[in-house]
Amino acid sequence: MPGVKAQRGAVFVEALLVIPLLLLIVGATIEFSRALRLKKIVASLSKETANLVFRECADLKTLVTTPCLPMAQHNMQNFANQIVSGSVIAVRVEAPDINGNSFDVTEPNGTKKRDGSTPVCSTHGSGAAFSASREVTVCGYARIPYQPIVPFLKYLLGNVLNVSGFEDETVI
Repeated sequence: MPGVKAQRGAVFVEALLVIPLLLLIVGATIEFSRALRLKKIVASLSKETANLVFRECADLKTLVTTPCLPMAQHNMQNFANQIVSGSVIAVRVEAPDINGNSFDVTEPNGTKKRDGSTPVCSTHGSGAAFSASREVTVCGYARIPYQPIVPFLKYLLGNVLNVSGFEDETVI
C-alpha cells in the first residue's frame, strides 16, 4: 500500500497550495464588498446632507436669522458617526446677490478634502455660473474612513494604493 500513502501526501501538498489562495480570494471578495458598501454610504450621506439643509434651511431669512444650518450639520454628523465612526460632514450654501453674482452664505468651517489642500465643495466654483439659475445652492460633503480587515489587503490598500477612505459631494 505504498501508493495510497503517496497519494495522501500529494493531496496534502495540493491542499497546502490551494487553501491560502482560496482564503485570499474570499478575503478580497469581502473587502471589495465592504468598499462598495462604504462608497454607497458616503454618496447617500452627502446627498441626504444637502437635501436636509436645502429643505430645512434654504430660505435666506431662515439661514440668516436661525441656527438652522449648524443644527442640521450637527444632526447629520451625529447620524454619520453612528453609521461609521470618524465620518466628516460639511455643508456649503451659496446664494446670488442683487447683481446675480453668488456669495457664500455659510462661514467656511475649515474642512478639507482627503488631499488636505482643497476645501470641500470648491470644485464647483464660486460665481454666477454656479448658481445663476437658482436662488440658493447647497453642497453637501461627506467623508468616511476605510480600514481593511484582511491583513494582506490592509497593507496593499493602505500603503500601495493609498486608500484611506471615501468622499463625495452633492450639489442641489
